[in-house]
Amino acid sequence: MDLRGNCLISRRRVVSARTVLLFCSTIMTVPIKVPVLAEQPSKKQSHLSPVGWVNSYIGTGGGGTEYGGTMPLVTMPFGMTNWTAQTRQNKISVTSYAYEDRTISGFIGTHQPAIWMGTTVT
Repeated sequence: MDLRGNCLISRRRVVSARTVLLFCSTIMTVPIKVPVLAEQPSKKQSHLSPVGWVNSYIGTGGGGTEYGGTMPLVTMPFGMTNWTAQTRQNKISVTSYAYEDRTISGFIGTHQPAIWMGTTVT
């Protein structure tokens, strides 16, 4: 706008701006088919059930900062007692199962959802 309040944009620029806007909105609404070059799943992968994709041992082994502190627990949905294999003594800050242990000493029903919560009170 100039000092008198008159618009300095020419009518030609307004028309061309409207044309560009109309063109862009039309292009965005027209579906464009693009060939998909994604890798097709192999026959072996296509026959796996959803259970085949689950690894219940993630976070159960290792040590230091990389240790997940988790146990492969089994329970019903919303269950309060979790069942797991016991490979070592259950203590606070130690899980009763470790992936690298070679023997299972038994099975344990536990309420311990994490390594920092023990199941017994002393």
